[in-house]
Amino acid sequence: MTFDVRACVPRKRRHDWQGRWEAFGVCRACDRPSIFIIAQKSSEDTAYLREHDPLSLIGALHHYVNVEGFVNISDLGAQDPPEYLPKAIEEIFREGAKCTRVECYNAAATMFRLCVDLATKPLLPAGPTPGLNTRRDETWAFAWSGSSGTS
Repeated sequence: MTFDVRACVPRKRRHDWQGRWEAFGVCRACDRPSIFIIAQKSSEDTAYLREHDPLSLIGALHHYVNVEGFVNISDLGAQDPPEYLPKAIEEIFREGAKCTRVECYNAAATMFRLCVDLATKPLLPAGPTPGLNTRRDETWAFAWSGSSGTS
């Protein structure tokens, strides 16, 4: 697919050199628009891309930028994660927030539960603790499913 870029909006710079933009493009085949998140490929192009935004480049943009994703309805109004979260949990939280935004509540609950599991796992004792059931084992799985575990 080939898109003609009609507009670019600068976004937050990363690593003090990597330019990022939202690029509005129109597909040459179907004439439908999309908004892409694009990011500068190489730090060697920093000076050039500070003087020329991607819209003013002549030729193919893929020589200078990578497409990191696209903007869709799940990005609109989705809750941002708290700033103090570890990266792994932050990504899972973002996915849960997007699922909530598009009304996929079971998927959202699964993602948020995974956030809680990852955040609390380091707080658990290392080994078995009498009176504390912290691990899911076969006995628990059979009890939960209503089965006795016997054939």
